[in-house]
Amino acid sequence: MVRINQLTCFAVLAGLFGLASGCGSEVCVAEVPLYADLDLDGFGKGEEIGIGCEAEPGKGQAGNADDCDDADPNVHPGAEDVCNLVDDDCDGGIDESHRKTSWYPDGDFDGYGGGESTSACVSPGPDWAPEPGDCDDANPAVNPDGVEICNNGVDDDCNGAADDDDFTVDPDTYLHWYLDDDSDGYGDADSVFVEACQPPTPEHTLDATDCDDANAAISPGATEICDLIDNDCDDLIDDADPSIDPSTQDTFYADDDGDGYGGDLTTLACGAVPGYGSDNSDDCDDNDPAVTIPTNWLYDLDGDGFGAGAPLSFGCFPPEAGTVGEVFGIDCDDSNDLVNPDAEEICGDDLDNDCVDGDKQCGPIGSFEIQDGPVWVNDPPVYSCIEACALLFGGVSTDYHCSTSPTVLDYLSYVDGWADSQYCTNPVAETFSKEQAGNPGYNCGGFQCSYSAYVLDHSCTSINYCWES
Repeated sequence: MVRINQLTCFAVLAGLFGLASGCGSEVCVAEVPLYADLDLDGFGKGEEIGIGCEAEPGKGQAGNADDCDDADPNVHPGAEDVCNLVDDDCDGGIDESHRKTSWYPDGDFDGYGGGESTSACVSPGPDWAPEPGDCDDANPAVNPDGVEICNNGVDDDCNGAADDDDFTVDPDTYLHWYLDDDSDGYGDADSVFVEACQPPTPEHTLDATDCDDANAAISPGATEICDLIDNDCDDLIDDADPSIDPSTQDTFYADDDGDGYGGDLTTLACGAVPGYGSDNSDDCDDNDPAVTIPTNWLYDLDGDGFGAGAPLSFGCFPPEAGTVGEVFGIDCDDSNDLVNPDAEEICGDDLDNDCVDGDKQCGPIGSFEIQDGPVWVNDPPVYSCIEACALLFGGVSTDYHCSTSPTVLDYLSYVDGWADSQYCTNPVAETFSKEQAGNPGYNCGGFQCSYSAYVLDHSCTSINYCWES
């Protein structure tokens, strides 16, 4: 190091070290070490750069090394202590003259921090918050000011409870749970729903599209089959539903000539289809109704379409004119065209017109008054006249005809109408009965809702006569 005595002007120092002259006179009163003062605040820092006059150091020089930040002219010994997280006065303390508060790391910038705090009079940065309590500092939607959302499994408001366990849950986020009585995963839309985040019981579901909640085999998830029921709840039944299981349908064969026997063309259906009335493909010629399957051919002497006698031949086609296939039926009197399997039986003509059980009796086999039936207030079944005949005299309803006359078969009957002033004396069809769908019997609730040919309600003394069919 070059030393300059006090008889030498500091100008010499300036020449040697490239420093501006700090001498106000030719003689230095006191000689001191010099330090770089880069921020020109009168305080230097770092290594000694030379010797100079204490009273008048040069520009960019200081006779001390007390600056703790030589890049900031506001930071030096004796400076005002400002709340700025800086040791402004270089006394080793930061903001010591200011009131400090706790700041918490805020990783998701939602205004709430978590983890260990630091003390400062001003925010240490954008990722610090003055409020603690964030229970998920990676999710800005989760904090003490958050809104509890239903069914997400998250404690959104950091109060220690989530979903149904938190009474502050936003009611607009509740789910509607419907009772599922048949446990098929689909609920009844007509049931009272429960608002909750989770199902209140295992028998509750969010899906309310079940059309029969008493039958687990019926639901939107079921497969449509041939059973006259809307199995999959799409308001389409059996063949009308394109999603029907084809394995439950029957094969029908086109019957172009309408003779009851089909050809090769087929279709699948639950029930009979127009033009496909046959269940076989055995028709020898499906364009000719006189030609069916191979059959015995019989003479038809009376020309009524039915033959009798010994077979003339066997095959698909008639061997000659005036023969018909045995497949259509056998005439029990081939000399009378009024007698054949298709004829209507006539009472008392001494002919077995329809070739079944001989001549029909003329007259009823029995009768009954309407009021002989059960009391309507006990909710009995609703009967048509022929159903009542079968009930009283045995067999099935198709074994009978009804008449309002004991001498003439008029195929009519009398009925008693519940909630209807027109009853007892106005004849209706022998097959007529009426009940409100889903509410049979007395408790049908509505005007003109039930009629029965066999019931005690009014004093219906009208008589129905039962004839053999």
